[in-house]
Amino acid sequence: SEQDGRGAAEDGDEPRAGRGSSIYEVGTFDTRGMTAAQKLRFLGSLWRVTIPLVVVYFAEYALQSGVWSAMGFPVHSTHARETFYEYANWSYQLGVFISRSSGMLFTPSLRVLWLLPVLQCLLFTFFTIDAISHFWYDYGLCAPAVVVGLLGGGVYVHGFKLLSQATKPALRELAMSSASVSADAGLMLGSLASIYIQQWIYAENDIDD
Repeated sequence: SEQDGRGAAEDGDEPRAGRGSSIYEVGTFDTRGMTAAQKLRFLGSLWRVTIPLVVVYFAEYALQSGVWSAMGFPVHSTHARETFYEYANWSYQLGVFISRSSGMLFTPSLRVLWLLPVLQCLLFTFFTIDAISHFWYDYGLCAPAVVVGLLGGGVYVHGFKLLSQATKPALRELAMSSASVSADAGLMLGSLASIYIQQWIYAENDIDD
């Protein structure tokens, strides 16, 4: 009850996340009577979803703004770089549309959710190396760009879905807000990193503009 919750807060007892095999098992208390420290502890307990969100958004925004913007056929043509950037992003959006439409079809395991950011980082590495070495350098790269969208959209929709299923209604809004902040943090960090990544690729390809 609310009275019991206040009593627990006054006694200094903090709500504890479960240690079972389910995704969190943190939905055993609500936000009424929680101190700021208890809320922060709860938000920290969501790391199993928030970390994949940060990583996948960092990788894809560093890739989009930093790597794709520095690729073109030929690479020294500003128009060619702008054209590839446009096509790669359209391909990415196609992947996002497909993966976000899959939310009602199935629910991946937590292990699969963690696998997706790892694959996204591998794609980020692949495109970065390719932007410098040009070992596969044509519009066929739009195919793996679709996969980038599939992975990013998949982590987003299924991460939020897993949070929603694992959290009690009283805590759901707080959990969803935390996940949104995690995605935004990954986006911001990826966008900042992209500035330096683009400059580096430009230097490696002797691009002056």
